[in-house]
Amino acid sequence: MQKSSLFAAIIGGLVAFFLITHTSIFSQKFLPKPSVKLYAAEDNTKVYVGEFPSEQDFKILKDKGVTSVVSLLDPTFQDESADLDKEKSAAKDNGMKFINFPMSADRRCSFIIKDRHQARLASRYIQNDPGPVYLHANRDVHRTAQVQEYLPENTSTSQFIAKDTVRKDRVLLTEIQIAYDREQNKKVLQLSKKAKQDPWVYVLCGWSHYRLGQIKEAKRNFFQAYSLSDHKEEPNNGLGYCSLRENNVDDAEMRFQDSLKENPHDCEALTGMGFVRLRQGRTPEAVHYFREVLAMNPGDYDAWVGLRMAGHGRIAAHSVPAEGHSHPSGY
Repeated sequence: MQKSSLFAAIIGGLVAFFLITHTSIFSQKFLPKPSVKLYAAEDNTKVYVGEFPSEQDFKILKDKGVTSVVSLLDPTFQDESADLDKEKSAAKDNGMKFINFPMSADRRCSFIIKDRHQARLASRYIQNDPGPVYLHANRDVHRTAQVQEYLPENTSTSQFIAKDTVRKDRVLLTEIQIAYDREQNKKVLQLSKKAKQDPWVYVLCGWSHYRLGQIKEAKRNFFQAYSLSDHKEEPNNGLGYCSLRENNVDDAEMRFQDSLKENPHDCEALTGMGFVRLRQGRTPEAVHYFREVLAMNPGDYDAWVGLRMAGHGRIAAHSVPAEGHSHPSGY
């Protein structure tokens, strides 16, 4: 009995040390190639990269000679399913070809084998299309970045952001997102001061504060995001990891369980539950959670770390891709 208690205490200490010192839970090596610029790009642009296009965007894209729209939206993600129908119709109205290569909207699962396959297919389509082509996901950049990784180095790309007064703040939001993906945490916090109230900006600020070890500020931002958004998973997960940092295991468990009720395949929440079970000394259950994540995303670094902490498996160079550091999910 004493031995098992001692083992649980040691495991709990390792998890606490990992959460305090290891930033890989919220890092990502996949970065978009193009810098942010307005839509008035050079005439030789082959690929315009952006977010979900509005009706006005379609008109601008048509004027720029775009003939195909390559969408990476995920039809299994409720919000994106309806958007797919809208843009398919808009593309047809503007005489453009439309093709969908679905990739996961969940950032934490953005390196799954299926997504890699879809990214390759999308890049081949773009290379074979006479173009220009409009490539987009939603507001995120992790999906379009993967496709760009498979494009030839000499492919001319430009970031597309509509230059209308109603949505001019999208330039700022994109800058914040890219700074976040590059782990420029202080820059994220600086830029966010200029942004309007937006739940996703609060989420990015929350994770940035978390990376900097500023847990009190991280919690404040996650609570703000929670109050403003209809999607509670991401701020809930952030609050869960903050609770683990504060050694409030019960609250962390409640947060992650709430996220899993909304989305049973939320990699971030599943990994969080794995660390909760390690803290509780329930190692077999922790292993189950980590393996469930790895079944969806074999390159999930934090799930591999969790398994190693639990005494199951080793983190070998051939097991974890170089870019396989995990990242918070979008919503």
